[in-house]
Amino acid sequence: MEEYFLYLVNNFSLETFLMSLGVFGATMLIKIPIKKVTSTMDETKRQGLNSLIILIPLVMSFLVAIGYFLIQDRPILSYSYITYSLSICIMAITIYLIYARIGIIFKGIFSVITSNKTSDNGTTAQYKAELEEITKQLTALMALKQKLESNEGVQNIIAITETNNQITKLQDKKQEIIALTKRK
Repeated sequence: MEEYFLYLVNNFSLETFLMSLGVFGATMLIKIPIKKVTSTMDETKRQGLNSLIILIPLVMSFLVAIGYFLIQDRPILSYSYITYSLSICIMAITIYLIYARIGIIFKGIFSVITSNKTSDNGTTAQYKAELEEITKQLTALMALKQKLESNEGVQNIIAITETNNQITKLQDKKQEIIALTKRK
């Protein structure tokens, strides 16, 4: 497995990276209207449509690779086309994951900075109320995760991943509040 990973890393070119960056950017642009439309829907429809977002980089990668192979006058229906397309897709998804983690880090830093700048009018009761609300949300998300894990399918994997992300965010927020209460 390690050899395969090293093979992939060694065979990523600047062209592959730039195409992956383009696929990532296009995916982000396509994702925004989908998220806006689905925000007004009920939960099951929203999750179903949002789970299609994971297919956007895959489709875009195959389309970009077709264009690249046509320009280079290489055969499209070949093993190298498929591996190149998947390499672009994997790199685009990796870029997205790094982007998402950096966003979470910056939001966490920003929330800590803004919470430090606010006056000490935030009482312990307010923190307790926030902790109770977060605990309720975590309980609901854990129950949803268990329900999703009991069912099988690609949509559930995506929904489980999104649920895990939400759980992580809430747990981080909970830890921030606990740290703030210990300072006071």
